Amino acid sequence: MKSLKKIFSMINLSVAGLAMLFLIIGSTALHIYTIYVGFQFAGFWPALITFFVVGVSEIFWGYIFWQATGVFLNTYNIILLGYVVLSFISVIIVANYFAQKNHVPEKDDFIKDEKEGEAYDPMANKEFRREVKKMTSPAGKRRHKKQMKEVKELIAKVKKEKNQ
Repeated sequence: MKSLKKIFSMINLSVAGLAMLFLIIGSTALHIYTIYVGFQFAGFWPALITFFVVGVSEIFWGYIFWQATGVFLNTYNIILLGYVVLSFISVIIVANYFAQKNHVPEKDDFIKDEKEGEAYDPMANKEFRREVKKMTSPAGKRRHKKQMKEVKELIAKVKKEKNQ
């Protein structure tokens, strides 16, 4: 079950990486194309302004083409709308990846399930957490150096109980 989760996580990471790559390359290519369009239709100075006004210039030139052709779905606007839709999908994929990456496990995620044979996490035990917190606090470290040895023994004890 864990290997399946690892494979799914690796696939999710790959898809998220490709989505981020699309966002970077796609927005750069669209902006360069917009600068080219601005230069072809209006000259150097509008192209220079288009270069510095990222995002707004794409919307502006889409509106200009719409007004010039009288057709909303002209070639430039189709490219622009396609990029917007694909960007939205990419953002959802990337957001999903980071939501899973930053998932905070809950107590039920670690409870041993005999059917699946998943490992038990000792940090799910409140008493164990309380002892670890008490022994590893900065004040506790200064007062009792031997506590770190006790923590290791306690962890070993829990692992031994887990294996039985």
